[in-house]
Formats: sequence, structure tokens, C-alpha cells
Amino acid sequence: MASLRLERAYLPDVRRMIESGNVIAIVPIGSTEQHGPHLPFGTDAIIAESVSLEVADRLKDKLNILVVPTIRIGCSAEHMDFPGTLSLRLETMISLIKDVCASLSAHGIKKIVLLNAHGGNTSLLKGIIHQLRREIDALVVVVDTWSISSDVLAEIRESPTGGAVHAGEAETSLMLALDESLVKWAEARSELPRMDSENKYFRVEKPRYVSFSWCTADISRSGVIGDPTKANEEKGRRIRDFVTNAICEMLEELSRINLAGES
Repeated sequence: MASLRLERAYLPDVRRMIESGNVIAIVPIGSTEQHGPHLPFGTDAIIAESVSLEVADRLKDKLNILVVPTIRIGCSAEHMDFPGTLSLRLETMISLIKDVCASLSAHGIKKIVLLNAHGGNTSLLKGIIHQLRREIDALVVVVDTWSISSDVLAEIRESPTGGAVHAGEAETSLMLALDESLVKWAEARSELPRMDSENKYFRVEKPRYVSFSWCTADISRSGVIGDPTKANEEKGRRIRDFVTNAICEMLEELSRINLAGES
């Protein structure tokens, strides 16, 4: 068993891994979008890649894990009022994901995990996996880091509803744990979305039953949606460990699942 980072791997190693069978490919997916004055544009991509590499390292003696190069631009239309944000059209993102998965499947990799750390990508990714299963004959899984972290976040958070949406308590804590040098702590400012305290259904953080077309500029001048001042490294370590452990457990289960026609 082994783990490989594809962009730094060599042909004989990749060929040997595929020939040994039951490879799980992890595709880290993030974004390049504004994260206020205290977090970098690449925050989501950094999180997705860091978690993917940590998971692969932990499982290197148990499973064959191939970590694909990180997709660093996603669907970030909600942040396009802020300069520097890059956003793909939905059809571009769909084509990109399909092509990456089709390439992996063509080489005999039949289990693909889309490890996503940007909320703006989630609905699209979940929407295409059943079609992908038919088109490329691979089992494609969507794993969302922030959905996984909701349980541990409920235990450690100090901010009110709306405090952990974007560049807030949770994301800033996780970045402090992953790479403190990238957090401009002196620039961190709280900006809570007023609609989250006023509304039952139309809220940015966990709206009930509805999805609606909010833009960051509608609710934030700084680009922050949340309260990063409540963040700390210990919270970030707890989020990182919880998410990493859950994904490792999921991948071990995935390794035991057989597709139709497999023995």
C-alpha cells in the first residue's frame, strides 16, 4: 500500500500503484476568492490540499491513495464584487470535474473522492456525481470539509449564528492550525450578517429549507461573513483532527465497497 502525490510522482510508481489495484484518487477542490483582510485568496484550496495530504499520509500503510493536483479555482460568483476573486462558470466547472474524473477512470481508477473546501462548489458537485457514474463507470464521492466539521464546531464555537460563514471563527481557526503565518491576525474584524439574527428562513449560515441568491457584497463590506476574533489555533486543531479522522474512516469503508461487476 502507498500514497502518492501525483504532481510529484513518477510514471513507474503510478503504474505500480494502479496495477496493485483498489486505488482511491482524492481530488482536492477549493477556490481563489477574497477572504477579507486577514486570510489569503487561496484559503479554501489550501485547506482542501492540506487535509487531502494529511489523510493520504495517515492511510499510506493501509490503502492506495493517489492525491490529484488541487483544483484552485471554483464557483465563486458570490464574491465577484471583490477584486482578485476568480470564478468559473458552472458549465466550465462541470467540464473540468468531468474531464479529471474521466482521465482517472481511463487509467483504471474506479474510486474518486472530490474533497471540497468551498461551499460555493458543493451543490454543483453533488449534482453531477450520478451522471458521472453512468458516463465513466466510476464511483465518485463528494466530501465537504465544512459539512463534516459541523458537529465539532457546535461544541467549540463562541460566535452566534452567522459567525462561521466565511473567513469567520471556523475558517480562521483552521488556517491558524494549518499555517499561522498566512493569517494577518491584526487585521481580523467581525462582520456578522444581520439577516441571520433577524430571519428564520433567509439566513446565510444554515438557512432552513431554502437556498437563495445572496452575494457577499449584500451583507458585508469587508468580505468577512462571521467573527474571526473568536478564532484560535486550538479550535483549528480540533476541527482539523475531527475532519481528518472522519475522512480516513470514510475512505477505509470506501476501500471495501465493490462496484457492480467487481468481485
